[in-house]
Amino acid sequence: MVGVGKKNKAGTGDAETRTASRLSPFRYPGGKTWLRKRILEWIASDGLKPRLFVEPFAGGASVALAVAELGVAGRVLIIERDPQVAAVWRTILSDRWQQLARQIRRFKMTRKSVDAVLRAKPADDVSIAFRCLLKNRISRGGILAHGAGILRRGEDGNGLRSRWYPEGLSARIKAVYELRDRLDFREGDGLDFIRKHLESKRTVIFADPPYSVRSSHPGWRLYDFKDFDHCELFETLAGFAGRCAITYTESRPIRRLAEEYGFQIERLPMRTTHHRQRFELFMHK
Repeated sequence: MVGVGKKNKAGTGDAETRTASRLSPFRYPGGKTWLRKRILEWIASDGLKPRLFVEPFAGGASVALAVAELGVAGRVLIIERDPQVAAVWRTILSDRWQQLARQIRRFKMTRKSVDAVLRAKPADDVSIAFRCLLKNRISRGGILAHGAGILRRGEDGNGLRSRWYPEGLSARIKAVYELRDRLDFREGDGLDFIRKHLESKRTVIFADPPYSVRSSHPGWRLYDFKDFDHCELFETLAGFAGRCAITYTESRPIRRLAEEYGFQIERLPMRTTHHRQRFELFMHK
């Protein structure tokens, strides 16, 4: 599934001539599918193909999946500390992906069957991954945080089935599995990984941390793992030898941090799930 667009001399490819598929099985709040083209352009802008591309706060990992699919970096690493999300990526990138895909295809969507899955306390990765993806797909806005409400009317009155596409999800899972020769997953603290690899000059990092610098920001209600030291992230990445980028919803405290640590700042328009325009800060060095 690697893109076949025109290659430049460095072998990174022309980001404008290639299009990545929608491979993430998640319907993730704050997902970055809309930003992928700009990030691919940024990666290719110095003419060198990175040895490693890292998305240390993976979530739905749409950017990392695009980089892997298009072969923009030698290898891609996604890191996630949420155990239920981690179970999804670990399962998909293992031989157990078929069990997960089969369970998705066979699931009969009713309120009773959904309640039974959500009440269960699964212990194995496949069952945890299935529960996580089901909750993601039937929750309002794809929110996985504890206490998130589930769809009632849904799209066009389809209720719980509004975002549940068994065959499509199975196909995405298979496509991600087929990238396993260039895509790795690690459960853990993304910031800790960055600290340990500060001298990695041919590594590119794209950090999309939880948006929780203020209690009014969406991360406070969207994520269970919202406690995060944003100042430490900027300070750490400022000392990183390779190239790095951070994205964040527009915020004066975040803009001040970016300016303090010498990041270039781009203000990019985007639309929310409620079709309202807001701005994201794309900060890079």
